[in-house]
Amino acid sequence: MIDKAKQLIIDFKNNGWQTPNLYERLFDLTSNSTDIFYFATEYLKSFDKNETIFNDILSYIDKSQFADLISSALDIFKKQKMKMLKA
Repeated sequence: MIDKAKQLIIDFKNNGWQTPNLYERLFDLTSNSTDIFYFATEYLKSFDKNETIFNDILSYIDKSQFADLISSALDIFKKQKMKMLKA
């Protein structure tokens, strides 16, 4: 089911807030913690700025996954910082 989360990231990247059925599709992911976690980590990898959609999905992250999400966010930040330093 990660496919739905992956496609939503791609569509949001291409269409932004004009993505068809954006919030319906986002809330469809909330029934599966793996999908929510995937969406959140891919969002962090794909977008430089925070959007409301990311804040909304955070409400559905399992407590057990929250520490992993923070760790992933730090890793992503470090990689982005290294890329900027090399450029």
